[in-house]
Amino acid sequence: MKAGPVRTTARRRAQLRLERGAVLVVGIVFLLLMTLIGVTAFSLATQEERMAGNTRDRLRAFEAAEQALRDCERHLSGLLPPSLSADGAADPGMYEAPAASGSSPARQRWETIGWDRDPTRQFDGVAEVAEQPRCIVQRLSRARTSDASLRAESAAMPAQAYQVTARGVGVNRSTVVVLQSTFVRD
Repeated sequence: MKAGPVRTTARRRAQLRLERGAVLVVGIVFLLLMTLIGVTAFSLATQEERMAGNTRDRLRAFEAAEQALRDCERHLSGLLPPSLSADGAADPGMYEAPAASGSSPARQRWETIGWDRDPTRQFDGVAEVAEQPRCIVQRLSRARTSDASLRAESAAMPAQAYQVTARGVGVNRSTVVVLQSTFVRD
């Protein structure tokens, strides 16, 4: 009787040795799959965080530019008209209308300005930006009839129209927003 149970135990040990190798292979495959799922989830979460940060930075730059735009409009709506000059030095950031050059229209000042070296109005006190927002004002030489915002004219004294351009920078220096408005001063 002792011979029977010994043979069964030997067979069982042989089967367990074979099963241990299969379990190891299946375990490694599952571990690999779980690792791939984890890496993918981490990659997606990181990408979404970057997108949210970029959106927040763009909004910050937009808010800064809008504050500078409103500051320049408040300056224009003062009691005295601004002192305009060709180089913007008389009243920082206040420019005359560009001179017409032949058949091609003159380039607007905001297209050619060096925001860090030319005279501009700087708005201070904006937190969490790489650079404080700036704006410039340029008198418009004449209003186009298609511009609804420039239609306000008086028979006695025509209204003067100005183009206000503001530039805001976000937390990252490469995030820049430029806003424009047309301001009519009666």
